Amino acid sequence: MFFSKLTYSQSADTIFYFTGKGTRVSKPDYATYYRIIKPPTHAEKLYDVQEYYKSGQLKRAGKSIPDLAGLKQGKVLWQGLYMSYYPNGNKERVANFENNEPIGDVVQYYPNGKVYSNTRYKHGDLKELLTCYDTLGNVTTQNGNGRWLFYYEGLRKLKLDGPVENGLEEGLWHGRIIDTVNITSVKRFEYVFDKGKVLSAKGYDSTGLARDFVKELQLAKYNGDLYGFIDKIKRHLGAGLDYEQLIACFTVEKDGTLSNIKVAGINDAQLDKSLAKILYHGNNWIAGKYLGFDMRYRVYLPLSSNMPQVLVSAVEYDEDLLSEL
Repeated sequence: MFFSKLTYSQSADTIFYFTGKGTRVSKPDYATYYRIIKPPTHAEKLYDVQEYYKSGQLKRAGKSIPDLAGLKQGKVLWQGLYMSYYPNGNKERVANFENNEPIGDVVQYYPNGKVYSNTRYKHGDLKELLTCYDTLGNVTTQNGNGRWLFYYEGLRKLKLDGPVENGLEEGLWHGRIIDTVNITSVKRFEYVFDKGKVLSAKGYDSTGLARDFVKELQLAKYNGDLYGFIDKIKRHLGAGLDYEQLIACFTVEKDGTLSNIKVAGINDAQLDKSLAKILYHGNNWIAGKYLGFDMRYRVYLPLSSNMPQVLVSAVEYDEDLLSEL
């Protein structure tokens, strides 16, 4: 793992580690990228924020509003000019933020360096689809009219496309499933829009059976007090463990049952059995879905999470959509 940038930070700088999905972790070994927060100078009230990939390549850069409670947890509220970059160093996104919400025109780029789109935001909401290009630089939407292309993360695989009129989605849009080997229940999906508003969203299996959905990814969810659940796990596993370094990993199957239970951060078969015992007892996890169809999800639950004195946010944890095979 390469974290050379850390040696260049000043003593007053603060460093936080995150997974690829933005969940804060305590160890660099679990991190996909890290964030350096620098205190403001006397002439400026905003904190300077820089994020780096493991390689040391700049990931994101901008300023944060001085929300001290959030900053102590590594959270930022973007303000002003914001720029993000691909791992290859090419620009990914250029935007302006106000109170952590994008405002005005936002320009996005393909990994090959060509412009992908120009969109317009107001109060954090996407208001207009202005200009869109394909990967070769050909215009597909101009002045808010044409055919728009939405991609999966990384802007390499086409996800959804359809007509745009006066800067808004209109009519029937067609969605594509790129992982047809591991995702077998659902074959395609569709949206129907009216002046940018979703009238319907449906996923289809190989027989043509349609299921409505609201969210494309409906993650597995704990039905209850998750802080209390974590505390229960730690009381069952006992004292003497460094919970700052441990993550409870398990799969929530399509029927809501749990499987493949393990404690990450330590190689201890007996500890895995103890975790399985407490998870199986009174399982309150609800199965997740993808495009309306039941799916398997892998949950990574940090055992470092403690109930705060004032509950300001939910427990942060990661989930991965798993193969159906």
